[in-house]
Amino acid sequence: MPVLLCFFREHKLLLEKDVERIPENLCSKLKNLTSVVLPESLKEIGGSAFSYTGLKSVHIPDRVKSIESYVFEGCEALKEAVMGKEINYIGYSAFNSCSALENIVIPENVDSIAGFAFSDCSALTSIVIPDNVEVIDDHAFPIVKSWYR
Repeated sequence: MPVLLCFFREHKLLLEKDVERIPENLCSKLKNLTSVVLPESLKEIGGSAFSYTGLKSVHIPDRVKSIESYVFEGCEALKEAVMGKEINYIGYSAFNSCSALENIVIPENVDSIAGFAFSDCSALTSIVIPDNVEVIDDHAFPIVKSWYR
């Protein structure tokens, strides 16, 4: 497995193009981190890797199979999260408290969404969940009274 080489420059995280795994807590609590480009080679993002950062958007590559617990929790500036088509699991509190996140499109391969995955995402206006999702744990999504009639 390639060694993780990354550089933090001008609020942006730069990763080598052959990186396959981002370890747990790599950038957790780096509030000045506003941008990251994840390489197409990436297969795994460790828990809390980007929690409580200043990320504004993220595009998760297709080779990533799951979004682990707390990966983007508390990213209050995160407005856009595009998930790769091979993701099959969204972990506990993965996007919890991403208060700027407006839309969620769950990839077709997802069959399980853990508790609090998108809880406290107060700006959400749209969620698309494919038919094949078999498990949605308690409190996976926020309760928005205006969505109910």
